[in-house]
Amino acid sequence: MNVRAALAFAGSATAAAALDGAARALTAAPPALTLCAGVALIVIASQGLARRTFALALLGGACAGLWLSSAAPSGPRDVIARAPRGHVAADLFDALDALDANPAAFDARTITVSGTWTPASARGAASVSRRVMSCCAADAVDVGFDVAPNAAAHVRAGAWVGVSGRVRVRLRNGEMRYELGGAVVVPAPPR
Repeated sequence: MNVRAALAFAGSATAAAALDGAARALTAAPPALTLCAGVALIVIASQGLARRTFALALLGGACAGLWLSSAAPSGPRDVIARAPRGHVAADLFDALDALDANPAAFDARTITVSGTWTPASARGAASVSRRVMSCCAADAVDVGFDVAPNAAAHVRAGAWVGVSGRVRVRLRNGEMRYELGGAVVVPAPPR
C-alpha cells in the first residue's frame, strides 16, 4: 500500500467515524473538525492515485470507521452512603482536583471516596487509588490518597473499596501527599 492509499484509508475511516458518532467517544475534538480532517485527507490522497486503488482504500477505511465503537465508556460508579454533618462525599478525581486547587479547603474535613485498595507495605502507606491513562497502558499511573485506617483493614489488595476519613496534607520524603486519617475502609460492590 502506498502513502496516498494509506491517506485515503485514514481519511475515509476518520470521516465514517465522525458521521457514525464513534469519533465523539474516541476524541475530544468536535465531530465537525474530525469530519473536515477526514475529508482533507481524502482530497489529498485523491490526487495521482489510481481509481481502483482509491476506491478500495475508501471502502476499506469506511468499513474500519463504521466498525469502531460508538458507545462512550461508562462513568465511575461510586458507592456513597448518607453522610454525617460536616462530611463531604466526593468522587476521588473531584476530591483530588479540589485539593490541588486549594489544599486548605479540605484540610481536616471528612470525605468519602472509592477506588482500588493497596495495603500498607515496607515501601509505603496503604492507599485508595484509581488508574489514570492519558494515551495507552504504558503511561498509566495510579492517583489517590494515602490511608491511615482507624483499625486494621481486612481487605485484599486490588479490591474495590469505599474509604471515609479526614483529609490531611502531609509532606513525606519531600513530596506533598494527601492522606485520609482515622479512615474507615469498607469493601464496596464491584463497579
